Amino acid sequence: MDTAENILYLATIINPQLRDLPNIPDAEKPKFERILREEYNKMRPATQVRFEDTQMSQSMRRLYRNQHTAAHMSRGDEVERYMREVVDYQMDPFEWWFQRRKTYPTLSKMAARVLAILPTSVPCERAFAAAGRVFTKVCYFHF
Repeated sequence: MDTAENILYLATIINPQLRDLPNIPDAEKPKFERILREEYNKMRPATQVRFEDTQMSQSMRRLYRNQHTAAHMSRGDEVERYMREVVDYQMDPFEWWFQRRKTYPTLSKMAARVLAILPTSVPCERAFAAAGRVFTKVCYFHF
C-alpha cells in the first residue's frame, strides 16, 4: 500500500458494509477495485509445480493439473466473486470475513490486516481518558 489514500480506498472496499454504499461515486469505483486487485495480487500465493521433478504417472499428472487449475481459477477469481456477492450490511465485517475465510482465503487475510487499522484515534483517546480518571482517583485516595 503506497499512500494513505490507497489505504482508505482499500479499507472502504474490503469492508462489506461500505463496499456498495451510494456515497462512492460510480466514477471512483474502478479505482477502488483496482487498488483491491493490486493488493490481492501482492498477497496471492504463487504456487507452481514442475511435473518433470515429480514421480507421477501420466494419469496422476492429468488429474493433478485439472484439480490444480480448478483451485487456481477459484482462488484467482476471489476479487470478482467478492464484488458480485450480496452482503448483509448488519453483520460485523470481521465475522463476515471469518465465515468466508475458505471461500476467500487471500482476501480474508487482507481484510483482517486492513480492518484492524483504526480509522480514528477516538477509541484510544477514550481509553487514555478512562485510565487517567482511574489513576487520578487512586492517587487521590492514597495521599
